[in-house]
Amino acid sequence: MGLYELAKRGEVRLENILLLGLNCGGSISPETARKMIVEKFSVDLDSVKKERISKGKFIVETPAGEFSAPMDELEGGNLGRRSNCRRCKLKIPRQADLACGEWGIMSMEATFVEVCSARVAELFEQAKTAGVVETFFPAPKGLEVRRKIEQPMLNLAEARRRKTSRPGEGKTA
Repeated sequence: MGLYELAKRGEVRLENILLLGLNCGGSISPETARKMIVEKFSVDLDSVKKERISKGKFIVETPAGEFSAPMDELEGGNLGRRSNCRRCKLKIPRQADLACGEWGIMSMEATFVEVCSARVAELFEQAKTAGVVETFFPAPKGLEVRRKIEQPMLNLAEARRRKTSRPGEGKTA
């Protein structure tokens, strides 16, 4: 999104850039994550192996096991994702040339890739021909999973936008 703003101002030329986007449910500031991990899960920060947002939950992995809480519960308590992430309507970055991520994959040995521009479609075909990448069409269940992940997140973002917008904001005269 930042590159599009720079392009509007003449700072970059998008035709010279290949935009790769990653599916994103939002991010949490390190300070907030540390606070959540200690206060919500009573977990020693040094024991955390991994943290992630998945299926509407914030998940912390430790040697003692996984701890999780629903994001809407965390965000109701002023914890959770950054404010702009809560409002963002670009969960799958289809404005990029290529959108990648795990949403909708049925095997951890693959990445879900959406080709979103003609120039990347051509590059992808060249890579397939050269044997650099192997592609296959997504399973119908994977497409359904992808939709079931994206749509509720978009709905939450829209609800957050309505809740936090000022009267008249976003309307044109």
